[in-house]
Amino acid sequence: MGVLDRFLSSKKDDKQEIWDLFDAGKSLMESQFYDRASVEFNKALTLDKDFASELIVDLYMEMQGSNPDAMIALGINILQHNPDNTEMANMLGNTYRKKGDLNAAKSMYQRCLKRDPYFKNASYNLAATIAKADVYDGTAASSISEFESLSNF
Repeated sequence: MGVLDRFLSSKKDDKQEIWDLFDAGKSLMESQFYDRASVEFNKALTLDKDFASELIVDLYMEMQGSNPDAMIALGINILQHNPDNTEMANMLGNTYRKKGDLNAAKSMYQRCLKRDPYFKNASYNLAATIAKADVYDGTAASSISEFESLSNF
């Protein structure tokens, strides 16, 4: 077995191990063992950050609206391994806001803007949070942009 064959074989083994850890984490999330699930996801992230992050983000998107606590636990886990992921921080802000935790939502939107001051959705979501408006992302942008164009407002 050549070096390349051993390398490719080990990559396949890593992917399978990541899938196994991901499945275990997903099962724990469904059983509401969020901390234990985070441990499994962290193990997967240490093996291959990019591949495991993709799986976890896909799971987050799949869970949209179903269980805010699970989504928050999952999103925080992703941000710990990829702190510059402004999309995830924005989605977490939306989840916190839907859950009614406006301070945590503001914190997530501010985190986005600290890393990317031109991130439009985060700035509009922050404004909508402060105004306690129940609009998100593109809807927030279009709602607030109407007021931006007014000269006497």
